[in-house]
Amino acid sequence: MQKINPQKVLTKCELEPKEEGGYLKFKCFFCNGVAATPRYGKKKNLWYCASCCKSGHIIALVMKIKGLEYEDAKKLLLSKSGAVKKITKELGVEYELQ
Repeated sequence: MQKINPQKVLTKCELEPKEEGGYLKFKCFFCNGVAATPRYGKKKNLWYCASCCKSGHIIALVMKIKGLEYEDAKKLLLSKSGAVKKITKELGVEYELQ
């Protein structure tokens, strides 16, 4: 299964991620604070903002930023990555932002 590359996703969403240690840090879409996502490991597709305490999966962030439904965000990420396998199998559930 090809994993989502958070650096590519954040760059496509114009959030300008910067590498810092084992994390990618970027400006939070919601509060302009500093949000982060791990670059490696099982939780690399999850993000968190310490300023506003919002968090979620990278697909849910794309949904919110681009104004897309889940399937459309998934298709956008798959088309950009060239992946042919379904992201749904990786997630196991659908994510929503509150």
